[in-house]
Amino acid sequence: MSTPDATSDFISRIDEVSSLISKYDDGPFRIVHPDFGHNNIIVDDDFNILGVIDWEKAFVGPAEMAARFPLRLQMYPETLLPLARDTDGKIVDKQSREKVQNRELFMAAVAFREDELLVSPRLSANMIGAPADVLFLIRMWEERMPWLYNYEPGVENGVIAVLNNLRRGD
Repeated sequence: MSTPDATSDFISRIDEVSSLISKYDDGPFRIVHPDFGHNNIIVDDDFNILGVIDWEKAFVGPAEMAARFPLRLQMYPETLLPLARDTDGKIVDKQSREKVQNRELFMAAVAFREDELLVSPRLSANMIGAPADVLFLIRMWEERMPWLYNYEPGVENGVIAVLNNLRRGD
């Protein structure tokens, strides 16, 4: 997962907290499809799922790793890239506000379905919080996001805050 052009210490920092990422290192394990989106689901004319494609980066891992938002709902942790808020705490940017609302709706739908199916451990409980933030940053590293390879001023402090939140159990 390391890369020769990286100047940041992100990977060594992840190594320091890696044992804290998962509560389920001994299972249960899930199949994780890192690019699971509508573009990789084949349906018929009645929208019945016929198959899922693009499995080349799929793996089996702890339950938390399967607890990801769809790509269009993923966001950087606020400790890294804070959202501008007005004096009432409302997110100023309309697009960001809608994304946060859609994330909440998505999580509620997942939790509702988990209630129906009596799912345990609950993926919805692992979609937000420090472990999810760290897993998202790892995904951004894997996708070679340039700013994570070479921290810009202030970004390093945000990455450290995300990792410290994991240490504290936030």
